[in-house]
Amino acid sequence: MFDHGVMDAGMDAGRDAIETPLAVHGATRHPVQNPAIWIRLAGAWRPALIDHWRPAPGGWLAWIHHPTIPGRSGPWGLYAYDPATIRQRLSHLPPDQWRRTCSAETAAAYQWGRGGTRKWGEPLPPAPCCSAAVSQAYVVEGALVCLPCGHSTTIT
Repeated sequence: MFDHGVMDAGMDAGRDAIETPLAVHGATRHPVQNPAIWIRLAGAWRPALIDHWRPAPGGWLAWIHHPTIPGRSGPWGLYAYDPATIRQRLSHLPPDQWRRTCSAETAAAYQWGRGGTRKWGEPLPPAPCCSAAVSQAYVVEGALVCLPCGHSTTIT
């Protein structure tokens, strides 16, 4: 359900996730492959878990368990999926703390061969943007893109 395309590592929605009225009981439920997420609620990014997805006109709804927040009805809610306010949690850093840039020396540690300092077979370091584990990394148009997080970090 998550858009795994390249994202701007500094993209911060500045708005909260939209809670929707509860769906009709018995609506189709779809299992979750990656339940750990960050959700923006009450002006801050909070760790949460998706229990299941539900189809909705024009998109998806996620049944989410989040920390109890003063002034909210409880720790569960049905939210409209928006990649700016609900993001897969691949690291301990919330999205507003992701780095937007990295040095050329840092980017070289993700490459081997011409221009890189990484030795063949050496594991990749954590992503410079969000500290997530990295399985693949590419330099594309002056930016370092790490997978599976998909964030783009500009090389300075």
